[in-house]
Amino acid sequence: VEFDKRSNLHFDSKAVYLPPDEASKSINPPLFMSSSFQYDADTYQRVVDGERKAVNIYGRCGNPTEYQFEEQMMLIESADACLATASGMAAISVTLLGLLKAGDHIVCDWTTYSSTHEMLDHRLTDYD
Repeated sequence: VEFDKRSNLHFDSKAVYLPPDEASKSINPPLFMSSSFQYDADTYQRVVDGERKAVNIYGRCGNPTEYQFEEQMMLIESADACLATASGMAAISVTLLGLLKAGDHIVCDWTTYSSTHEMLDHRLTDYD
């Protein structure tokens, strides 16, 4: 079932169905646990130019398992994009650093996760 056809499935089906892996034809997607990948100068330049998902060069930059997870989450959430992070704090940091600029203000409840409070009260204040 192609990506467009999958978007018409019910939530339960979207959550559990992935198309077979192109390379191995495996019904269950393979887990890529490699931290390093071989690449040439052209491949590296594509990454430098911002083609994050175009190639695999280093596990921290993503891998096929991560990309498949992001695509699955996009489908389930009917989203235009998705960025998987290694932790909740990484997700919060990426969001805040991507949206805020010097002089912006944030209203935050005191019951927020303590590391978020630390970031807001002591780290982001340096960006004024």
